[in-house]
Amino acid sequence: MKKLSFVLVAVLLLVLAACGGDKESGAGGNDQKEKKSKEKYVLATDDDFISYSDFLKRYEYDDVYEDLTSVSRDASWYYIGEEEYVEIPEKIHGEEVIQYGGMFACNTTVKGVKSTNPNVRTTSGMFQFMDVTESSGVLDLTEFDVRTIVEADSMFQGAKLDGINFGDKEFTELTEAKALFKHAEIKDLNLSTLTFPKLEELREVFYGYKGENLNANIPSLPSLVRIKDLITGEAEIESLEINNLDVSNVSEVRIAFGNFTLGGDSIIDISKWTLPNVEREVDTVYYEDGSESTVEYVKARLIDGYDDARDIAGIDVSSLDGAIHLRNLMTSSSYQKVKVKGENEYEEYLKNKKYMENDFEIVENDISRPEIYANEEKWQEAVRSHERKKKNLEEFEIEVVEQ
Repeated sequence: MKKLSFVLVAVLLLVLAACGGDKESGAGGNDQKEKKSKEKYVLATDDDFISYSDFLKRYEYDDVYEDLTSVSRDASWYYIGEEEYVEIPEKIHGEEVIQYGGMFACNTTVKGVKSTNPNVRTTSGMFQFMDVTESSGVLDLTEFDVRTIVEADSMFQGAKLDGINFGDKEFTELTEAKALFKHAEIKDLNLSTLTFPKLEELREVFYGYKGENLNANIPSLPSLVRIKDLITGEAEIESLEINNLDVSNVSEVRIAFGNFTLGGDSIIDISKWTLPNVEREVDTVYYEDGSESTVEYVKARLIDGYDDARDIAGIDVSSLDGAIHLRNLMTSSSYQKVKVKGENEYEEYLKNKKYMENDFEIVENDISRPEIYANEEKWQEAVRSHERKKKNLEEFEIEVVEQ
């Protein structure tokens, strides 16, 4: 009986040991999963890179060759590996890596890039002409440390993506980022999680850009002083959010909104833009009837390319102290609705309406005499232009917020 009891106890101990082993195995399995998750990014090796100059030879007769060579001074290595999620090593072929220029240009497989290199300084053209729209389409940069980058010109130029996941990022040292998304085609782009404490200029950032949803509300740009050709170059944007872009210290604007298309008969909402550091100027006009008009203007070219813009119903500048020049807007096919702040801004409208009506009388006198035109075609063209401008002026709407 004692022998039987001993056997039973031994069996029980074996069963308990087996269960404990399974439990430990389960915990170990979870650890393996976590480890695998952390190892999502594969550290690239020397075999995964060729010199950027060798890469350029492949595109010597391609249309993008000139753009690819434009960043060559900031480019050393080009990635030829096959991993979807790549961690960039701090040394390649024995050399310390300080520039990522052109590293993933024209790539069609990479979905994410990780970098913890404290020495990297430039990312110019890093993702130029990348196209991963046939795979996941979204580029993951959440593990990319950008704090030491000082230059990022054309970083995403010509890239075709469904989106970019930046995560919360501060480009701590970035001072130059010209043409950042020039000619890029990105379905959904959100820049509201990024800050640029030292960036001084937004230049050609969205030149020729195409996308469905663009959130350009960068919340912190304390050093930004210049905006040049921000959205132009026949850009096509379905939905635009830009009202909360930090322009608080901007002193110079040379075309914020130029030749581009905005979907859905949308109005550009910059009703929070006050531009306090942009110079104002006072203009007084004296009319033949003895009347005069004095208007304070904002010395900024916020809008350009009126007749080239399409589907832009209007613009809201209702927080702006100082008028914007309305003359060309009032007779264009776009920007037919403008919301302004107060009496000064409304005075600009009245002044230009009177000017245009006087101008129309002169034009009507001219087109009543077809013989003064070089030929029938020139005369018909003048008639059509006049009729179009006159119709646009009649349909132009202005709303004054402060009555």
